[in-house]
Parts: sequence; C-alpha cells; structure tokens
Amino acid sequence: MEIHFENPKSVHEVTGYSHAGFFDAPARVLFISGQVAKNEKGETVGLGSMEEQARQVFKNISSIVTSLDGSLRNVIKINIYTTKLDQIPIIRKVRNEFFTGREMPTSTLVGVTGLVSSDFLLEIEAVAVLDPK
Repeated sequence: MEIHFENPKSVHEVTGYSHAGFFDAPARVLFISGQVAKNEKGETVGLGSMEEQARQVFKNISSIVTSLDGSLRNVIKINIYTTKLDQIPIIRKVRNEFFTGREMPTSTLVGVTGLVSSDFLLEIEAVAVLDPK
C-alpha cells in the first residue's frame, strides 16, 4: 500500500502541506482522536510552551501509529486546533521535525477560543493509512 499526495497546478501553491492525498485499497484506515500535551502518565507537558506541547502531541500521534505497526509516513491528514494563531511558526517547526524526508500530509489549521482545558495550547487529530492485516 502506498500513499500519494497531489498538488495540482490548477490550485494555488502550498508550503507545509499537500492539497490532496489518496491511497489504493486494500488498507486499514486509522482515525486518531485529538491529542493534547499529556504524557504517558497523564501529566500535562509544557505549560505555556507551544514548542513543548506540540512536541508532546506529535510524540503521542507517533506512538499511536507505531503501536499499530505504522509510522508517521502513514499519516495522510492532520487537523490542528490552536488557541494561539500567532505561534503557527512554532507548530510548523515542530511538525517538520517529525514529518521528515517526505511530502507533508494534508492539513487543516483552525484557530479556536478554547480547548478542553485552558492549559492546552493545541490539539491535533490525525488519519493514517496502514497496510492491511
């Protein structure tokens, strides 16, 4: 199973994400719930630090995909929700540390007024495509 990303020339040029992604079946599609900056002990990580929180969130996503025999290379879509739109460059910097050596997954970024706790600065959900079992 291979994931393909497309950026048609008939649509504006993008940086840091792809316009579309697809795969040819059969495959397992993994939907990852919104991840926040909590470590494996359930402790909030990086209070007030977008960089530390983003790093923990991407670690969580990576751990979930890896636990099901995949990797971040299998992620086809991410949705980012943040209360700090002025810190988008920090989110992108950390994202680029995790998604290396490949085209970026499709992505949506939304500014929100709040998340489940005021301690959280961002929440990210993801969709991954895994080889069938």
